[in-house]
Amino acid sequence: MKKIVNLLVVVVLIICLTACGKQYDPNIDPDLNSVASLTKGATNSKEESESNPVYEIIGNRATDYSFENITGIEFVKYLGIGWNLGNTLDATGGNGKDPVSQETSWGNPEVTRELIKTVASYGFTTIRIPVTWTNFTDSNTYKIDEAFLSRVKQIVDWSLEEGLFVIINTHHECDTWLIPTEANYADTSAQLVEMWKQIGTAFMDYDERLIFEGMNEPRTKDEAEWVGNEETHKIVNKLGLDFVEAVRGLGGYNSSRFLMVPCYAASSDSNVWKKYKMPENDNRVILSVHAYVPYNFALNVKGTSSWDSNNKWDTKDIDSLFLNIHTYLLNRDIPCIIGEMGCMSKNNIDARVANVKYFTTKASFYKIPFIWWDNNSFTSGETFGLIKRNELKCAYPQIMETMFNTWYKSDIKFNK
Repeated sequence: MKKIVNLLVVVVLIICLTACGKQYDPNIDPDLNSVASLTKGATNSKEESESNPVYEIIGNRATDYSFENITGIEFVKYLGIGWNLGNTLDATGGNGKDPVSQETSWGNPEVTRELIKTVASYGFTTIRIPVTWTNFTDSNTYKIDEAFLSRVKQIVDWSLEEGLFVIINTHHECDTWLIPTEANYADTSAQLVEMWKQIGTAFMDYDERLIFEGMNEPRTKDEAEWVGNEETHKIVNKLGLDFVEAVRGLGGYNSSRFLMVPCYAASSDSNVWKKYKMPENDNRVILSVHAYVPYNFALNVKGTSSWDSNNKWDTKDIDSLFLNIHTYLLNRDIPCIIGEMGCMSKNNIDARVANVKYFTTKASFYKIPFIWWDNNSFTSGETFGLIKRNELKCAYPQIMETMFNTWYKSDIKFNK
């Protein structure tokens, strides 16, 4: 009898430790089944799950939350799995007069309300809308064209009406005027601040469901583009602080809005994070990280098409990413959003599904939201497409099912 009691005590201790997220090192394969499900009414019935839209299985939408007295660490847990409207409003072509000419200039169709409805119906809870403002911004006064701003607002409105959290940013500005060097700091800061003052004023009455991301992947266009140096890391940090100060000074919901700032190039390298200074006395500022990992599988067009969750050399970059987020960010009360992630199609659906499951398992454990980069590309270039925008259909239901089922501990089934 004594042995049985001792055994029960051990079991209880194990369960208690399992329930405490911070006790786990992601490199030690945490028992993720111990983490409470976020799902309301999730179903394991194949027939029932196929007949219900995903948004009826997932518990909450952005409209269901209260944002009073919560910190960024608490807020990011609401965002879940997101979808990037990639290569659209962030495109850089067009005639500089018609906003739609820019969003279609890289081959994507005009954004419709039906597309946003489709994104929400598949179960995404956050949409990131990358925006390149430069072609519609006066180079002398930095005034943003009203028609372009109205188009951005229209798509933001559609997204909020579908119950999504929404992120808007400045995206490809680093291809033109956003140059994070000491010599260019004054001019760059002046334009960044003036643009965000206009954007913030336009959205002043939009509540915390709308998130501002000051910059995308701020970097120099030289031999050190993706690594930077002490000077450029410092300037990116200063620009981030300038952005936060500018938005906070506008009033309205901007005084309490959740803001995202990237370190240099939105790097997933923890050595870059260590140097980043977050604003003081502001617990609603979130670090934005981009993580296409491992690079040779996920992002390198000429890289490998193979990935195996049982191979430690394949999993080590994902393991390190989340271990470092836990160690250097969460343990310092710095909230984090993985603003871009994904793995390209290389005619390797099984490897992609395995990679997505492993990535989502780690993200789910620490409730780190991530946002898939969907550029609507399926046959050439960086093939990150998930939703076929012309057809409003899911191209890879296996990937979508894996993401949501892993995060929500459910048994969702998609039709193409």
